[in-house]
Amino acid sequence: MCSAGRDKRTALVGALGGGQRHRFCLDIGESAVPVLAGAVSGTLPALVAMTTDRVRLPWIGYFLSGADLRHWWWAVALAGCAGAAATLLLVCLMHRPGRQSRARTSRLSARQGQVVRWAALACPLLVFATVWGPALLDPAQYADLRMKLYNAGVVAVLATFPCAVALGAAAAGSRMANTVRRTGSSGALVAGRHIAAHPGVTARLVAGMGIAMVLVSQVQLKNSQFGASAQAAQGTAHRIGRSVVLLQVDPTRVSREQFADTLRHLPEHTESLALYSPTDSAPNGLPRIQAPCTALRAVALPCSHQVTTTGTPQAAPRITEAVHWSVPAGDRIAVQEGNVLPDNWKKAPRNLVLTSSDGRDLAYDEIKRLLRDTLPVAAVTAELPGEGWLVGARNGVAHGRWVVFLGVPGLLIVAVAAALGNLAEFLQLSRLVAPLSVLTGRRRVYYSAAAWALLAPLLTAIAASIVVASWLAAPQESPADGIGLSGSTLSATASALAVLAVLIWWWGAHAALRQAARWRPYGE
Repeated sequence: MCSAGRDKRTALVGALGGGQRHRFCLDIGESAVPVLAGAVSGTLPALVAMTTDRVRLPWIGYFLSGADLRHWWWAVALAGCAGAAATLLLVCLMHRPGRQSRARTSRLSARQGQVVRWAALACPLLVFATVWGPALLDPAQYADLRMKLYNAGVVAVLATFPCAVALGAAAAGSRMANTVRRTGSSGALVAGRHIAAHPGVTARLVAGMGIAMVLVSQVQLKNSQFGASAQAAQGTAHRIGRSVVLLQVDPTRVSREQFADTLRHLPEHTESLALYSPTDSAPNGLPRIQAPCTALRAVALPCSHQVTTTGTPQAAPRITEAVHWSVPAGDRIAVQEGNVLPDNWKKAPRNLVLTSSDGRDLAYDEIKRLLRDTLPVAAVTAELPGEGWLVGARNGVAHGRWVVFLGVPGLLIVAVAAALGNLAEFLQLSRLVAPLSVLTGRRRVYYSAAAWALLAPLLTAIAASIVVASWLAAPQESPADGIGLSGSTLSATASALAVLAVLIWWWGAHAALRQAARWRPYGE
């Protein structure tokens, strides 16, 4: 915000014979206090966590160990010092004195204006191409290409979206300036002319807000993509709990006698059933279940020495779920009374079903421990129906929560930094309004100008980004699989950004008032 004063000081140092070293010292002195304050505030949460045993992160549920943080105290301190040093170095490198020969020309300004206009015109075309373009490809053959095209389209929309808002604001600003000339609203008149003449300034102002909204919506969609199999696995877990355990056997790694001895040591009230796939000599191409009568009756299946067929709806729900997750099956299965393990071990079933005789949950952890301790490695694997999908889905949810937990504050910080950086543009405008406020005797002109130059474009960008985020979410939404854009996430993010826009408006107007109080006429 004090860039003009800083430039004057730098020019004065140069006029007095100061070189690069002197400018370096001047930049260090100006930025040392805010940079060190930021470094301390960034390391303060870790320092507070070191004084406790553990800290639970909200919403994530992850616990930070105070003992581990105390063990790595030097790394925390080093990270803060390194961040401060890097920021100070970046300030010194980026703040280079301007030269008259490299001043901005009208040709350069016109060229940048054309870039903004072309990018704004490309934005709606990119939105339509991103939404409908990948859908023209066959998902079975081009799934990876579809996702790459979609992601590339989202990036292109994010790059051009601020320009579209800026072009719309410029058109509205020009019309608003022509309208308010008759009403005498000096703040709206000056702000309208400024917005119409400088669309690039508006694009930089609204970029953080628009990008934050779209990115939050994309992260929320990725977080909700469990997939149909994961959704089905979750439903299975709710219906049957741990009453069924599926075993996958590799006969080449374990002998019949060793496996039979392990089955005899299973927990009490545990029944074993062999499950043959349709290709393992099962009649009529149906999966076949073979077990003693006690095990068959426990899951409501008929017991007969002859192979009989029955419908899966007539069996116990837990055996139906086991068949569904183990072998390809329809609505009928074959059933036969017999030994779980055949005499010819080469024809042993690759799938076994363990279930409780009373329908209660099995001692799943004890069963896995028994298999681990008594059988060779990778000879038999045990899992609950659909457990593999649940583990992947839970990991995805956990990763998505971490992304939201760290990404949303990061995006808000970026939005704040971008907005505060563009307040300097408004302060340049306020210097032009200062004589007007003196002549009219009204200081409210700054609040009016800030409302039209800052608040209105920011709120417009938030509203437009909601529409764009909803459009871009359409290709990924699948109500049947529970994948959809969360209205609560959009409303919460929009509310937070709207509050931020109001704070930026108040801050800009207040800073302009303070600047106007120090204004003195210099031949204007």
